[in-house]
Amino acid sequence: WHEKSMTYTQNIRYHLKDYMHTGEHGEIYTWKSIAPAFIGTAVASVIGAMAVTDAEKPPHGFLCSNGAFEENYKYTFPKNVKILAVPDNASASTKVQAYKATYVQSGQEITISRELTDTSPAPVCPPEVGDQYRELAPKVWADLKAQIVYK
Repeated sequence: WHEKSMTYTQNIRYHLKDYMHTGEHGEIYTWKSIAPAFIGTAVASVIGAMAVTDAEKPPHGFLCSNGAFEENYKYTFPKNVKILAVPDNASASTKVQAYKATYVQSGQEITISRELTDTSPAPVCPPEVGDQYRELAPKVWADLKAQIVYK
């Protein structure tokens, strides 16, 4: 058994016309709309897999993986759009995970950064680690559902 560190990086740059409706009040949900339109977010995928109910709680060890996930988005809004609200920065952690999100507005540009670090004892975790996952998941989901409000 050889332990290897694997890194996967994906960079996408694109310009979408008419991606958002302008001319009236609106909002962009940071999970559904802020993520690239053509791919799912790594953080949302990882957190979704962790958010199991107590009925699904494994009575024994389960497959898990540790790692670091990072997402960075930069959105430039049209000059005729007034940005009314940007989500607050967020952070949450347990003994095995840490999540941090920052939202920075500079003029018509909003930069979003999200980091999720998992230090669980992969590849098989004891049930107590599942408890840690279930503790963090709703806090991250709350941030992923945050909104950017504009007019």
